Parts: sequence; C-alpha cells; structure tokens
Amino acid sequence: MKKHWSLILLVFITGFIFGQNIPYWMNTQQGTYEELTDPVSINEGEVWTPYCSYPVYFNFNFDILWQTYTSLNVRAGGLEFSGYGTKHLQVIMTPFGGYFLRDRGDTLSASPLGYEITGESGEQVLKIQYKNAGFEPWAGFDTIDDFINYQVWLFEEDHRIEIHFGPQSSGYGVTFNDFIDPKFFCDDPFALTIFGNADNPSWDWIDYTNPTYYFLDGLPSEGIIYSIYPNPNFTDVYNQADGPELRVYPNPFHDQLFVKVPNGQEQLLDLEITDLTGKHCYRQILQSPADDPMEQSIKISGLERGVYLLVIRDQHRLPLFKQLVFRQ
Repeated sequence: MKKHWSLILLVFITGFIFGQNIPYWMNTQQGTYEELTDPVSINEGEVWTPYCSYPVYFNFNFDILWQTYTSLNVRAGGLEFSGYGTKHLQVIMTPFGGYFLRDRGDTLSASPLGYEITGESGEQVLKIQYKNAGFEPWAGFDTIDDFINYQVWLFEEDHRIEIHFGPQSSGYGVTFNDFIDPKFFCDDPFALTIFGNADNPSWDWIDYTNPTYYFLDGLPSEGIIYSIYPNPNFTDVYNQADGPELRVYPNPFHDQLFVKVPNGQEQLLDLEITDLTGKHCYRQILQSPADDPMEQSIKISGLERGVYLLVIRDQHRLPLFKQLVFRQ
C-alpha cells in the first residue's frame, strides 16, 4: 500500500511540473562516475584556455526548443549550441558568464577533452568529458592542486541532458564560495538555474534581463548527477511583458517595503526574498486586485544589512518581477 501511494505521489508531482509552462525541469541523482574508456580527443593534445572553442559533430538529432542540433562547441566550462538564438549550457561558470576552467598543462595538455557516442540508433548518447581540468588563478583556486572531472551526456531518445560529476579537489565552499553558477540558457534571457546545496540543489526558471546572481555552495561530490529534462507540454517561452507591471520601493530599504500591484486579472502573487546564495529569507502572499491598483506595505525584520534578491511570481510560479534590493 505504501508503494502504491508513493507511485500516485510521483505521478502527481510529475504532472504538476509538466503542467507548468516552463521548457525544462531538473532533478539530482547519485550514481557511479566512470571515465570514458576510449574517447575521441577534442583538443588533440593542445593546451586549452578559458577562451577555447572546439566543434563536435554527432550523428543524431538533439532538439532544444524546436531547434534540431547535430553539432555543438565545447567551451571551457560549458557547451554552446550555435543556431538561431545561441543556447548555452554553463556548468563551471561565474555568475557573470565568465569561463575560468583551463588546462593544467604548460606545453602539452594535462587536461584532455574527449567524447564518445554510445548506444544503438534512436537511443544514442553523446558523452563529453572534461578530465583533470584546472582553474584560473584569479578565481581563488590553487592552480597546482585544484582540479575537477565531469561529463555532459546528451540523450537522443528523450533529448535530456545529464551532468555527471567525478573526482575533484578545491577549496571552493570551504575557503571561499559565492562563485559557481550553473545554468542552461535555452532561450536568452531565460535560463534554468541551479543553486544552493551542490549535492542536492534547488532550481528555478530565471529571467536574466536584469542582473541576477545565484550560487552553489561548493563543487558537487563525486557521483552526483544533475538531470535536465525537456517539458513535453511546454508551449512558449514566458514573456514578462505579458504580466502585470509591478513596482517595489524604496530601494535601499530598512524594515519596510511597498509593493504597488496594478489592476488586472485577480490572482495570488508570491513574494519571496532570498540572499545571493539562494537561501530563503522571507515570503508573503499578495493579492493582485481585479479592479483598482493596490499598494501594500510589507514589514520585514530579521534581515542583516546586505544585498538580497526579491522575486514576485504568479500562481503558476513563473516570475513576474525580479529586483536586487539593498537592506540598510
């Protein structure tokens, strides 16, 4: 009976997620990291830099938002799908879009990039491997001892993406943090963004029209797998211009904020404040009026001085408003 109810719950949750009008969702699993046995070399012994770009061609169709790809560019810390509106999968990147992985070699590569394609037609998987990759010194890493291994898998069958993390060693999350910001820009400026606990992270569908920053609290442990799935019921990219015009003030604030909500279709709005690591600090439900505009006063206590992210979402959890706010 317990198993029966668990199955019902799983179906309900899956239906709820796929019911949201967002193009991708993700979950986290734990598995065993295995190096590719005989990969095709991507960099062919060349010492690669944070500015590298290597094309990889594969013999199956991989779809991202109604576009079909049979090639991609391997960048330092991520993948680039070139076409109408470039798509980016940023794995080890700064929140400002900076690449900071690099080869640990000097004259010959010590951090080989490689790939292999496995499986039968219709079920093929492209696996791209970053082995023994190092970090830029300006990023705060130890360029001698710090390294990371990971792979990105693309699945022909259901067009999902998996990021497999392998052995790594760094001070990230221990001696410093607030730096690594994985995300999948599948329709710029919107991106599926992964943040919080690196081994069991949160995720959200974020509009990056305005500066917005999320971080992992460390590098994922060996065996952690991030899976990114396309939503088969997705119809169109959410357009913030379709939502109500909201206003939040003053900024900076002390212990009180005012939210002006215009008239429009009556609905509940979810106001949430997080710190820059994605930690939830405050939440309140607002009522969007059907007739007259509304100005609501919000008392906020317990926040330390600093920068926070304020997000207002509609009843479907899609962001209508996003702004950095400063607590004096």
